[in-house]
Amino acid sequence: MVLFAVSPWLLDGLLRFGYGCKPFSLSKLKKFSPEAAQSVRQFCKTRQLPIPEFRLLPETAPIVFAYGHLPKTARIVVSQGLLDRLSDDEIAALVMAQAIRLDRGNLTGDLAVMSGLVALLQLPYTLYWQGSRLGDWLRQHQQSDRDRLPLWILWGTGFWGVATVSTLAYGLFELLRYPLLALSRRCQTASDTDVVNVTGNPNGLTRALLSLSVGMSRHLASCPDIVYLYEGWEMLAPLGTSQARFLGSLYPQISPESALAWDVKNPYSHWFALNSSHPLLGKRLYRLTRIAQFWELETQLQWGDATPLEPTRRLQTLLPLQGAPFLGTAIAVGLALVPVAIGWVDNLFDVGVVAWVYEDRWWLLGGLAMTGFSLGTFLRVNAYFPDLKPSRLDLSPNWRQWFSDGRSIPTQSRLVKVSGQLVGRSGTGNWLGQDLTLHTDDGAIRLHYCTRFGSLGNFLPQPVRPVDCLDRAVTVTGWFRRGAVPWIDIDTLQTPKGKTSPDGHPIRSTIVAVLMAVWGAYLLVRGGL
Repeated sequence: MVLFAVSPWLLDGLLRFGYGCKPFSLSKLKKFSPEAAQSVRQFCKTRQLPIPEFRLLPETAPIVFAYGHLPKTARIVVSQGLLDRLSDDEIAALVMAQAIRLDRGNLTGDLAVMSGLVALLQLPYTLYWQGSRLGDWLRQHQQSDRDRLPLWILWGTGFWGVATVSTLAYGLFELLRYPLLALSRRCQTASDTDVVNVTGNPNGLTRALLSLSVGMSRHLASCPDIVYLYEGWEMLAPLGTSQARFLGSLYPQISPESALAWDVKNPYSHWFALNSSHPLLGKRLYRLTRIAQFWELETQLQWGDATPLEPTRRLQTLLPLQGAPFLGTAIAVGLALVPVAIGWVDNLFDVGVVAWVYEDRWWLLGGLAMTGFSLGTFLRVNAYFPDLKPSRLDLSPNWRQWFSDGRSIPTQSRLVKVSGQLVGRSGTGNWLGQDLTLHTDDGAIRLHYCTRFGSLGNFLPQPVRPVDCLDRAVTVTGWFRRGAVPWIDIDTLQTPKGKTSPDGHPIRSTIVAVLMAVWGAYLLVRGGL
C-alpha cells in the first residue's frame, strides 16, 4: 500500500534521475500544439479538474504517457521527439487521450492501480537496466586489460555476477508483468472510447496512432537502446512497442489496412493478444473507422470487408496444438478429479470400497498431470517445428501476403531463410537475445532466439552470440509465425564470421516430454508424491 501511495513521486524520481525528465507547462506545450493546450484547458474547466502537471523528456524518441492516483497528483509526460515529429492535431489527440485517461482513472481507480503496479515493475526493471549498464562498463574494462591477468579476472568475475543479477531481474520483471496485461488492455480500450466521445474526432486519434507508430519504429531502428524507455513504461503508453515497431517499419511499402488485416480477420486473433500489453492495433483502428462511418465522417482508413473469416477445419485442428501441453495437463487433471471425487464420496459415507483413491489423490493428480503435459508436448513439437530441409526453405517470402493472411496462426510454421540487418539493444541488456529484430527491405520482423541449452546456454561459451552481430548483415534460418506480432523462431543465425549453433528447442522439448512421462508413470505405478 505504501508503494501505491508514493507511486507518483517514485515515478517522478525515476524519470528525473534516470532519463533527465524536467517540468513542463501548458504554455510551453502551446508553442508546439496550440490545439492540445486549448483542449486540455477546456476539458479540465468543463470537468472542474485541476490542470495536470506536465513533464518533458529530453528524448528524440516520440513518447507520451500519464500516471497519478488523484487529480492533484496527475502527470502527463511528453518527449521532445513527440513535439518535433508529430503535427499539431496529432499531438492534441495523444495529449487529450492522456488527460481523459487521468479523468477516467480518478473515477474508476484504474490509473491509480496501473500507476502503483508500474512503480512496482520499475524496481526489478531499474535493477536490470542499471545492471546492464554496469555490466557493459565491466566488460569494456575486461577487454582493455587483457594483458593484465589479475585485473582481467577481476573484471570478468564482476561482469558475470552483474550479468546474472541483471538477467534474473529482467525475468522477474516479465513474471510480474503478466498479471497486469489484461488490466492494461482494458484500460486502453476504455481510453479510446472516452477520447472519441469527448473529442468527436476518431480520425484524429487514428492519424495520431499511425504517426506515433512510424516515429517509434524509425527511432528504434536508429537508436535501439531507447527500447529501455519504451519497455519500462509500456503499460502507461498508448501503443505497445512490438506492435508499433512492426507497423511503422512497413510504411509506406504496405498500407496499414493490409498489414493489420490479420488483427481483424483472423477468427482467433483475440487469443493471441493475451500476451500483449495493448489491444490489437488493427482492431483499435478498425473500431475508430466504424465510429467515423457511424457519424458519417470521411474515414482515415479504407478497410473494405473486414468480417472475421470462418475457421477452416484445418485451422480448428491446429489451434489446440498451440497450447497442447497445457491443454493436455488440464484434461488429465480433469480425468483424475473424477475418481478422486468418487473416492471422496466413498470416504465421506464410510463405504470403504474406493476411499483409498481419495487418500492417495496427490500421486494420481501429479502422475496424470505430468502424463498429460508430456503427451501435449509431443503433439505440439512435431507440428510447431517441422524439419528445416533445404528444399523446403522459402528464400523469397511473400511478406505482404503472409502478414495479412487471416487464416494463419503460429502453429502453421513457414520455413524461411532470409537476410537483413540485425538490430536490437546492445550489450548485457540483450544477453538473453530478448530484443532482436531483422530489418529487411519489406519491414522489421521480430526474432526469437534460444540456445540449444535453453536460457542457461547464454552463460556458456558460444561461437557466435547474436548480441555480437548487431548492426551487421545476417542470414536467418528458422520458422516464421504470424501471431499478434509476426516473428521468426531462429534455428541458425549466420554472419560472414560464423553462425550460431542450431536451436535445440525440438530436442529440449522432446527430452522434457520424455522425463515428464517417465516421472508420471513412476508416480502412477509406485504411488505417493
